[in-house]
Amino acid sequence: MARDREKRTIKPPKRYGHADLIAYALIVGKEIEDQDEPQSYDEAISSKDNSKWIEAMEEEMGSLEKNQTWTRVDCPKG
Repeated sequence: MARDREKRTIKPPKRYGHADLIAYALIVGKEIEDQDEPQSYDEAISSKDNSKWIEAMEEEMGSLEKNQTWTRVDCPKG
């Protein structure tokens, strides 16, 4: 009878093979989130790591322009 059979071992599908990697990424993300990250441009510029923040901002702006995500324009008056 079916109830007398030994139960089979249930394995998650292979498409979920990266579950450990996802869990790790979430943990690392939480650790990064918990660090004191500047909340404004002024805080980033006045921090001890200001050269790294400036480099990151320039890299991000370059990427946005290269990918034609948006273009810089002058601020409107007023």
